[in-house]
Amino acid sequence: MPWLSPIELQKCPKFLYFRQQIRVQQLTDEKNSLQERLKTADDTVERQIKQIENLTLQLGEAERTLAEKEEDMESLNKTSKDEVHCLFVDNFFWPGEGTGVF
Repeated sequence: MPWLSPIELQKCPKFLYFRQQIRVQQLTDEKNSLQERLKTADDTVERQIKQIENLTLQLGEAERTLAEKEEDMESLNKTSKDEVHCLFVDNFFWPGEGTGVF
C-alpha cells in the first residue's frame, strides 16, 4: 500500500471514520465528566440546603429562648422595682423598724 499525502489521507473514508470515533469518544468523556461535576454540585447544594434548614431551626429556637429570657428579665426588673418601692415605703413610714432603733 503506498503512503498517502496528508490531503489524500484526510479524504480517506477510514481515516474520517477513525477521526469521528476519536471525537465521539472525546465528547462522551467530556459529557461523563460534566455529569459527574453536576452530580457533585447537586449533592453540595442539597447538603447546603439541609444546613440552612438546620440553622433556621436553631435560629428560631434561639429567638424563642431570647424572648423567654427577655420576659424573665422584665419580670425580674418589675419585681425588683416593686421590692425597692416597698422597702422605700416601709422605711419612709416606719423608719428604723427592724434595725433595733425602736
